[in-house]
Amino acid sequence: MTKKTTPAAKSAKAKATGKAATKKAADSKPAQAEKKPARATVLGYSPYGLSKWMGAKGWTKDAAIKAINALKEGGDVKESTITTGLCDGKNPKYSSGMAQPTAAEVKQLKAAAK
Repeated sequence: MTKKTTPAAKSAKAKATGKAATKKAADSKPAQAEKKPARATVLGYSPYGLSKWMGAKGWTKDAAIKAINALKEGGDVKESTITTGLCDGKNPKYSSGMAQPTAAEVKQLKAAAK
């Protein structure tokens, strides 16, 4: 059985032996290769929230994918995110938090889906 040593006990032991307590240096973290891309947005809405609205309005999967991918800004949008949102928008239990696009934005979405 191994005995766990608390940080306070380690510090006391280090003081008694004259050695510095061992701590990981702040600069010992590996450097990040690159930053994560920004989250995707579509007309200022999250793709999931917008696809929930599309599901509630009866959009097809193909039309929703085409419109969202045509108008997205930022990172990538997975097809599974869109299809989940479409299904959740049809179900009243999960339909809260959907986007509320304006008439002009709806027009843009419909044009992008063609």
